[in-house]
Parts: sequence; C-alpha cells; structure tokens
Amino acid sequence: IAAMAEKREPLPDFPTMYSFSDPLRAVSEARGDSDFLFQLYGQAASLNRELPAAELVALLVEETEKAFNFEA
Repeated sequence: IAAMAEKREPLPDFPTMYSFSDPLRAVSEARGDSDFLFQLYGQAASLNRELPAAELVALLVEETEKAFNFEA
C-alpha cells in the first residue's frame, strides 16, 4: 500500500476522464444497450479523507452531532 501511495498520480479533472469512454459509449449506442456506458460512480472521491478508520468514524460522528445539534 505504501509503495502504491508513493506512485499515486492525480486523475484528470472532469470531463477529461469521461471523454476517455467515448469509444465504449459509441458501441453501447450502436447496439442499443447500456453494457459499455461509463457511469460516474465515485465522482465525489475527491471529498474522501485519508486517515485511519477509527479517526474517520470519530470525526464523522462529531460532525453529525454538530449538524443535528446533538450534545456530545
């Protein structure tokens, strides 16, 4: 994992990544199906927070309590 993190490169901004799927989308349109459509799942990936799971859960609980005005 550490080696992969060192080699991480940022992905191109939208809509560049979407345009990479043009050939696949053309096949789906020609066939009249959706087998090769590029779905934008993960489009909010840039909102992810890279921290240990326990810290993330604690932070999310804290933020949720604040959002709903719960007393912690």
